[in-house]
Amino acid sequence: MFHADGRWKLATHPLADSTGTLYPPNREAANASHSPWLAFARRLKRQLGYPIGLIPASLGGSPVVAWDRKEDGCLFKNMLRYIEDSGTSVKGAVWYQGESDTGAAERKKYTKRFGNFVADLRSSLEDPSLPVITVQLNRCLGAAETDVAACHNWEDMREIQRRIAQKLSNVFIISIFDSLLSDGIHNGSAGNLIIGERAAQTALGGVYGQDIDYLQPECVKAKRQNATTVDLTFDHVAARLHYESCVGRDFPFAVRDRKGDVPVAGGLLPKKNVFRIMLKRALSGPATVTGAPGFCPPTVIPFDVSGFRPMLGFTMKIEE
Repeated sequence: MFHADGRWKLATHPLADSTGTLYPPNREAANASHSPWLAFARRLKRQLGYPIGLIPASLGGSPVVAWDRKEDGCLFKNMLRYIEDSGTSVKGAVWYQGESDTGAAERKKYTKRFGNFVADLRSSLEDPSLPVITVQLNRCLGAAETDVAACHNWEDMREIQRRIAQKLSNVFIISIFDSLLSDGIHNGSAGNLIIGERAAQTALGGVYGQDIDYLQPECVKAKRQNATTVDLTFDHVAARLHYESCVGRDFPFAVRDRKGDVPVAGGLLPKKNVFRIMLKRALSGPATVTGAPGFCPPTVIPFDVSGFRPMLGFTMKIEE
């Protein structure tokens, strides 16, 4: 890793060690003890057979505007210093960010600001197709589930992140709802291993072209089959979806219509890429379905048995 003191060193935790830093804009208030990216790099080294270099230029809790030079970009400028001083080229970027942008005003500008970041990164590094692997927001235990508006903010941000990966070429996204936390919001060491492995799988398939399943199952259609049944159709299912059935608080989908939340009677998998939701009452008017709802989605959600790849969170309208 290219250490904050301006020297290449053997990568060890904490990657965010700022001892003797030459780059104060991303100096952490405390050294995080664990990171996903060491496991990520080790997996790539095992599979590819050559060393992997890491340049940790992030800052915990930073908003996306700090990476957008059209508005601020203080951390982007700092990152460019890291890269120049490292004396190397860059193969790609890994990006886990978004909690600081879940407010209403920030969400409205997130897609534009993130797009500016990606375009500027590729232009600055003279690589128009530089890959960026992103991570969809995990859960937050400290927030009150009774704060409906705030819960919807987190759902909306996950949907924004999903759509960005659809819109921008060579931008990938992974789901990590099975990643356990160390406190109310931060991923624990076991969760970071999951993130690192999943990001590496995405890099191996999406960047290095290996013949492996790496895209997360993604809902592409939600359709009413009758007044009390909704079918969800997923892309990127290589083998089949699997789900350990549980109805109630831990059900991984929320259906809402003009009357509010619609109680769920159950769910089943009639096809390898279809999840059927049975409702306790008929839908009333326009309706939506959210996968991985609220601040704290269930850890058990539908996944493709090929590679244990969990679905992406989403929110979409239910077609008639």
